[in-house]
Amino acid sequence: MACGDINGNGSLTASDILMIKKRIGSIITTFPLGDWLFNNQNIIVNNENVTQNFNGIVYGDANASYSLTDNNYFDMERNKTTTTTSLSFDRGTFSEGKWIIPVRATAFSNLGSFQFTIQYDPSKLSFENIIHWFNGIEPAIVGNTEAGKITFVWTADNKGINIDEGILCNIVFKPISSEASKISWTNNPTGCEFSDFDANIFDVALKDGVIDELTETTVNSVENISIYPNPGNGIFRLYSFNSLDTKSCITIYNSLGKLVYNDNQVLLSQNCVNKIDLSMLCPGVYVIEIQTGNEKIIKKLIINK
Repeated sequence: MACGDINGNGSLTASDILMIKKRIGSIITTFPLGDWLFNNQNIIVNNENVTQNFNGIVYGDANASYSLTDNNYFDMERNKTTTTTSLSFDRGTFSEGKWIIPVRATAFSNLGSFQFTIQYDPSKLSFENIIHWFNGIEPAIVGNTEAGKITFVWTADNKGINIDEGILCNIVFKPISSEASKISWTNNPTGCEFSDFDANIFDVALKDGVIDELTETTVNSVENISIYPNPGNGIFRLYSFNSLDTKSCITIYNSLGKLVYNDNQVLLSQNCVNKIDLSMLCPGVYVIEIQTGNEKIIKKLIINK
């Protein structure tokens, strides 16, 4: 019990489990009682050299591996091909200035716990949050203490989770750059480990992914609107080749995903030109979304001055 009692209150409680999860996910770096529990022994020294061995174990180390996050035990390359149980990144969707990247889970049986880290390019993406956990998974501990890396730690409460084919969760990013960006798995700072509800560790194939370049074909779109000049000095014009029955909503985001322009009362009539004045904005790359009913156009705007 002493090993698991990392807050020193004399018993094993849910707060101990919470802190251990945070330590595994590198959200915290130490426990209130320190790192090591020693079996202290009295030593009597009578004017001579004495060699004494002390037994110690890492606080929170219930399986006696002497480490909470051993980053060397998981062979990434081997686990990419040796099992049908897998986690992979689906192709993302871009909506309201953000990328939504699904993490797809396949052939998980009696899942009892997981810990892993994903990495991304912080010069191209900014981590926002995690949404839509698979039923029974939430809440997982999620840490983003290091730029470009996200840690996940979860344990089941009362039963294992089965996922034949489904989305484990969705990761939300704000784009900093319009360029494509790789998203992948890593053992640093939290090693990848998966177990069933009986604490038996099993292999999972981890498949890397790519977030697409941000272009006007990022989502399905109707091809009836032209934006010009692009690049431009901040004064843009929308030209509609067809008359749209309802009013359109136009939103524009900067490279950090911040909303800089919004107009939800734009009427796009056939052969009608609508002016958008962005001359007050700084030069750079922006994203414009034009929503009409269930159809959406996403295009990249470049302001040069």
